Amino acid sequence: MEDNCDKDYILVRNGQNMFSPVIGRFCGTHNPAPITSSGYALTVIFHTDAYGTAPGVKMHTVDVQRGCGGLIHMTKGNITSPKYPSRYDNDVECVWTIEFVPGYRVKLEFAGRFDIEMDDSCSKDYVIVEDFNDDGTWTEAIKKCGPANPEPYISKNRKVRITFHTNDRINGDGFNIVYSTACGGNFTSPTGEIFSPNYPNSYGNTLNCTYTIGGPFQYISLSFESHFSIESNNECSYDYLKIYHGNITNSTEQGPYCGSEAPAPRTLVGPVTMRFVTDYSYNTDGFKVNYEILNCGSTLTEPTGVISSPKTSAEYLKEVDCTWQIIAPINRVIVLKFSNFDLELTYRCWHDYLEIRDGLDTGPLIGKMCGNSTTIVKSTGNILTLKLHISSSRPAKGFSSFYHTTYGINQGCGGTLNTSSGEIQSLDADSDGFYEPNLDCSWLVQGDIDQVLRVTFDRFDVEPSRNGTCVYDFVELREDIRPDSAIIGRYCGSSVPTAMITSGSRLYVILHTDEKNNKAGFKLRFQSVACKYYLSIYVL
Repeated sequence: MEDNCDKDYILVRNGQNMFSPVIGRFCGTHNPAPITSSGYALTVIFHTDAYGTAPGVKMHTVDVQRGCGGLIHMTKGNITSPKYPSRYDNDVECVWTIEFVPGYRVKLEFAGRFDIEMDDSCSKDYVIVEDFNDDGTWTEAIKKCGPANPEPYISKNRKVRITFHTNDRINGDGFNIVYSTACGGNFTSPTGEIFSPNYPNSYGNTLNCTYTIGGPFQYISLSFESHFSIESNNECSYDYLKIYHGNITNSTEQGPYCGSEAPAPRTLVGPVTMRFVTDYSYNTDGFKVNYEILNCGSTLTEPTGVISSPKTSAEYLKEVDCTWQIIAPINRVIVLKFSNFDLELTYRCWHDYLEIRDGLDTGPLIGKMCGNSTTIVKSTGNILTLKLHISSSRPAKGFSSFYHTTYGINQGCGGTLNTSSGEIQSLDADSDGFYEPNLDCSWLVQGDIDQVLRVTFDRFDVEPSRNGTCVYDFVELREDIRPDSAIIGRYCGSSVPTAMITSGSRLYVILHTDEKNNKAGFKLRFQSVACKYYLSIYVL
């Protein structure tokens, strides 16, 4: 090769990647001395520039029974830096992969002296512990150097990778890691599965596994696989599974379970803890459970959103207390609409109910709902609070709803008008000549007693619908605020409705707009008039 190692060269790294320590850069005509890796891999890079040629190189490789790193399946043992407890060599890279059978995790404890060259970023000499992810990637859990022993570590799953890397300068005495099997863990993913070590094959003896699922204010649904087998006796005192919800106390304990009959599906208030304990003899296949974490209650600040009761395919939730609080900007109100609603119907909604309050959880009560309902709710201010309580076992669907923030009475969208004459018009908050999107405004006009109301439109331009169905934007006039009150008419398009007379002294006006195609809107006038001239509603 060329004599200038900046032009053509062979670069050898002590490991399996481009960042492994450099053993040497070689060029010229002198054969390098034999090279032995510290682990199971060398990276060799052959580089040439655009000028000059030479015969090149030829290399031979052979496996030798020495070095560090490797694949480990034993359930316990030690991993040490090369030459431990003596000083390790420079330019070393060792990679160990520990992999256990499903259901177990890897426990690492750093024992004895820990001495690795110290620097602030641990970029010179270091030991790294990584967790294996389901998608085939690795996540760094520990990176250590210096003189202090790291804390014990339990992996997230059954496979970890340990990398020891040194540079070409200062060295130390290294490390000693004691590895062993562990079981249990914390589970926070929305869905997942948990199974006993080595399931569906025999679990081990003297196990004490604790599995914690979810956290406070969450509901956890558990559904066990039918293949369930734990050593059986009358009191389940040998091997057993116990389930706790909330605090781990006797009052929250469910079980113990053993034998061949899987526990029934259930949904519990989080966190849920499962304890699997085995004795020193006789073991069977164990268990597998699928879990789902159901969020129930939150604070919502987005302009639109969905609120629904917790849902699980396993069963109807029997004990639920959830609170949602919607907070809109100061100059907005909240409209809540239900797409479905099914809670047990009882007298005064004693068992299951949804309580809706205008403001905080101590604000005025808008309604306490149960049974079936499609009510539309609108706050007067910028906060709306929902409380769901379920305490019965009657199967039901719960509820689903969606909300959006909009304008309220204080911004000119709706209100009660106790007057004999006046006017109502669509809201144009930004004065651009068009009404606002996503409005649900309602005005109740209460004119003079024993008189009727004469209604006339000065202008009218509302988004039209095909065939005059008025399903997008519309103005609706009713005789009263009651849901069963007579509809005078629903209007859209650009044709100005003709003048009309109500049959009584009250008028309910509704303006609904969707999110697009806003128009100039409407303006109407009303006037109380003597009813002796009018026997019923008619158009003038």
